[in-house]
Amino acid sequence: MSKALLVLRHGQAENFALSGLDCDRCLTDFGRSQVESAVAHMQAQGQQPELILVSPYLRTQQTAAYAQAAFPEAVCATWDALTPESDLQLLTAKLQNLTQEKVLLVSHQPLVGALLSHLCGQSYGRYPMDTASLACLQSDLWVAGLAELNWLRHA
Repeated sequence: MSKALLVLRHGQAENFALSGLDCDRCLTDFGRSQVESAVAHMQAQGQQPELILVSPYLRTQQTAAYAQAAFPEAVCATWDALTPESDLQLLTAKLQNLTQEKVLLVSHQPLVGALLSHLCGQSYGRYPMDTASLACLQSDLWVAGLAELNWLRHA
């Protein structure tokens, strides 16, 4: 049975956090409106995730909060494998163990663009992911080259 993987990059974030740490950067007002639009598009497409997996960084946690509000039945979990420089092979291996039919990943560049290219069997850079870009992939198994890109929406 074919599964759906929704991949959402966080909305626009402030350039610097008060702490000086990249992981503490917050969404801007514009970033919040981008995310609201992306989540509304997900709803309009009838894509209701059962599971929301999110990077531990503040801007992705804030982005995922909008998805959680729109899809309260979805279980939400933080995955360290979704940080910007995470290992693509490790992430793909973790995805293979998921049993849910519809999963939303909330993460960062360059990981999200690399993941789309990898799963769809395309060269890196084929699918640029701007802030709040949202992609929907379909596959029976989350391995390199087997996924089909249903759509890619930029904010």
